[in-house]
Amino acid sequence: MNRYILLPYLIYGLGLIVALQPSYIHPDEHFQSLEILVQKFWHIKGTIPWEFTPTDAARSYVPLYLTYGPLFSLLRYVLHVNNPMWILYCARVQNLILYIITFKWSLPYLVPNCESSLDISSKAELLMMTSYVTWSYQTHTFSNSIETNLLLIVLSLLQILLSKMSEKKNYSQVRVSLLLGGLISLGIFNRMTFPAFIMLPFLKLFFRFYRHKSHWSSFLVLSLSILLTTSLCILLDTAIYESNEWVITPWNNLKYNFDISNLESHGLHPWYTHILVNLPQLLGPMIIFLPLILLKTSTTIPTLSIMSSMVTLSYFKHQEFRFLTPLVPLLLIQLAACIPNSIQQSSFKRSVIRLLWVLFNIIFAVIVGVFHQSGVIQSLSNFSSPSTLEPITTHLWWKTYSPPTWLYMNSNLTVSTLADKSLIEFETTTDHVVDLQGCDLTTLELIMWDFLKHTDQVKLFVPKSVVKQLNPLMPIFKFDETMFVGSHLDLDHLEFGDWDTFSVGLFVYNVSLL
Repeated sequence: MNRYILLPYLIYGLGLIVALQPSYIHPDEHFQSLEILVQKFWHIKGTIPWEFTPTDAARSYVPLYLTYGPLFSLLRYVLHVNNPMWILYCARVQNLILYIITFKWSLPYLVPNCESSLDISSKAELLMMTSYVTWSYQTHTFSNSIETNLLLIVLSLLQILLSKMSEKKNYSQVRVSLLLGGLISLGIFNRMTFPAFIMLPFLKLFFRFYRHKSHWSSFLVLSLSILLTTSLCILLDTAIYESNEWVITPWNNLKYNFDISNLESHGLHPWYTHILVNLPQLLGPMIIFLPLILLKTSTTIPTLSIMSSMVTLSYFKHQEFRFLTPLVPLLLIQLAACIPNSIQQSSFKRSVIRLLWVLFNIIFAVIVGVFHQSGVIQSLSNFSSPSTLEPITTHLWWKTYSPPTWLYMNSNLTVSTLADKSLIEFETTTDHVVDLQGCDLTTLELIMWDFLKHTDQVKLFVPKSVVKQLNPLMPIFKFDETMFVGSHLDLDHLEFGDWDTFSVGLFVYNVSLL
């Protein structure tokens, strides 16, 4: 038996293990998907993200319902699952499976058609399986994860039309155009930046295919499909938001992002952040081959998508790492096709690159996919209950990521944030969660005082990395440790020279007056 025959299954198994870790990469993985959907399916209360408020309406429900609706319907109404951790992990497993299936399906269309195309596909699949982005970012419930799958399918359909594979595989150009138009519209309603990824590839398709008279009927079908899908999304979102006016979520999102004052609250970045900071974090040691990819494959559909998105997304002042995750499968496909023969023929060079790639992905998988902010999810899993007969007390979260309040699975929950301090109901001391974000110590002290006027104690969730900042409050409050999660990694408060900020863990205290 070939000793490598079990290798793919071993890698998939390791990827699944990482996907099922309680890591918490970014608040948007919850607050742009699960937070609002679980409330609707399980009829609980929690945070209403600003994007889903009727006044802002900057996120469409349609892609979310299409992606998670069947799974949640199965869990809620057939299997009667109420455990939030089961819901979370089922969503992650579904994302992993969908990504792998989509990637494999797209390979025959996106890999260069040559004698070694099968070998290139095998290399691309191996790179995909061993990338930490597959195990972590693609499995978490980001809108970017949905965008990746939609992008792979859309680019594959573009390639089908360009290469006239429709005739060989019995595809109808009209049917492909119908499907293409619907998916383009869904991609835009999922994330308003989706056109950035398909701009140049679509221009190539238009001038090579649609502009010819023989294909005008297909272009008409494409246009009608985009129009119909867009209209349906607007109708459904308008109904779900219960608005008296038409709700066009991509337009609302675009207006928000063009206002610099809005982006300042999320963080402003220079134009080169994606190129010099975020892209190397995606590819690690393979970034050295990026110039080669751009030169050798500059006219291919995947590379046109890479260039189109990099230029467009770099224009926006707010640039997060995950915005580029849809490019990972495209980069890996092109990388598999462009690795120089000198490296492939040299066992030493090949071994060094493999070692660096493996080490890079293991390190990032452990940091991002296993430990990052994992104490938030783990501690919440101890307080979640399908029953509302055992209410929680007042929970104060300080210097952690915003707690995904859907994990409480509580139908009586009150959620407050520091941004609306004037609206905090301090007399509400049961089923009350307060996100204090990164407030200063004085604000924390005042808020604990205000709550302790109405109750004997409150619970405080705080990372070990900043716990020594509580020392000035020790003469005033009593801190009784009730829980410690040892695997919580906080990267937001690191200070070189103060090694306590590198401490790992999260404390849960019962706080009362002395």
